[in-house]
Amino acid sequence: MVVQYGRLKRLPRDYTGLRHVVTVRQIPPDELPLTSRAEAWFEWEERPGPEPASNAAGPNDELLIQVTYVEARPRA
Repeated sequence: MVVQYGRLKRLPRDYTGLRHVVTVRQIPPDELPLTSRAEAWFEWEERPGPEPASNAAGPNDELLIQVTYVEARPRA
């Protein structure tokens, strides 16, 4: 089991249509607070369009859990 933590930058609220999430970067431990350095932290971004085709050859036995923090959007 692998647990990843990260921040997600969302597409604009008025965007409609397909969307997918990409990993922008893994945050180096020295950029994190001391209390968060034991975990893997990432920056993710929503992108327009369908998810690209995978080149995976078969099922993956690894369980991936992504804990995503999303900045609250102001209400209109």
